[in-house]
Amino acid sequence: MIPAKFDYAAPASLAETVSQLANGADAHVLAGGQGLVPALTTREATAGLLVDLRNVPDLADILPQDSGVRIGAMVTLDEVAASTQINGSETALTDCLAAFGDPQVRNRATIGGALAHTHHGVDLPAVAVALDASISVFGADAGRTVAASELFGGLVTALGPAEVITSVSVPVPASGAGSAYEKVRNPGSSYAICGVAASIVLTPEGTIDSARVVVAGATAAAVRIPKVEAALAGQPATQETLAAAAGHLPDEGLTFPSDLAAPADYRAHLAEVLIIRALARATDRARKVSS
Repeated sequence: MIPAKFDYAAPASLAETVSQLANGADAHVLAGGQGLVPALTTREATAGLLVDLRNVPDLADILPQDSGVRIGAMVTLDEVAASTQINGSETALTDCLAAFGDPQVRNRATIGGALAHTHHGVDLPAVAVALDASISVFGADAGRTVAASELFGGLVTALGPAEVITSVSVPVPASGAGSAYEKVRNPGSSYAICGVAASIVLTPEGTIDSARVVVAGATAAAVRIPKVEAALAGQPATQETLAAAAGHLPDEGLTFPSDLAAPADYRAHLAEVLIIRALARATDRARKVSS
C-alpha cells in the first residue's frame, strides 16, 4: 500500500522539534522509523506531519555516568550492541538486542524509537523496566526524567503530545545482581509472541533479596508481575523456588490475547515457562558476579 499524504520536517534543535510537534496536526516523531514507517505504509497509522530527529544534536552518544550509562535516543540498536560499555557483561539488555529483529532492522532502529513506539510485542520496554532504567524526555515545559516503570502503559507511552525521548539511562547493576531476557518470537515480524525480562539480586548468603519480572508481548503492554516477585523475596535461589514463584502468574488475572500468532492459553503457558527460564539465567549471572 501507499501511505496517506503527510508533511515532513527535520528540525535542528529540540526546541524546534517540540514547536513542530505542538503546532503540527497529527504530528509524529520519526527516529529510526522501523515501527512507524511500516504502520504508515499499511495505513494502520496515519500522520499529518513527520518530525525527523536526524538533525537534532546530542542524541546519538553513549556516555558513561557514575551511576551507569546514558544512551542517546538516536543511537541505533546495532551501535548499542557494539558498545564496549554495554556488551562487556551479559544482561537482559544484551539478550534483548541479540534477539531484536534482524541486522537490517538493528542497523536503522533507534533505542528512543523502540521505546517510544511501544507495540505490545516490542522487547525494550520490558527490559527497561526490569533494569530500573530511567527515561529523559524534553517538551514545552523543558526536560524531565521518569522511571521506565512509570512511562509505559499501553500501545503508546505516557509521553505528552509534544514531548520527545532524549536518552535512556541504565544503572550499574547492584552487587549480587543478574538479569536476563527470554523470548519466543513471531517468525514473520520478529516481535515477541511472549518475552520475559527478569532481574534478581542475591544476598551474600545466596538467598533472593529482590526480583523484577516483566512480561512483554503476551499482554497489551509490558507489565510487571508483583505476585511472582513477592514469592521470590527471601527464598533460596533454587530451581524449585523459581518454578513455584512462576506458578503465581495466574493470580495476576492477566488477559492474554488470541491472534494469528498464538492463542491466549498458549501465550499464558509461554509466559510461565519463560519466567522460569529468565529467572534461572538471571540467577546464574548473579552468582557469577558474586563469586
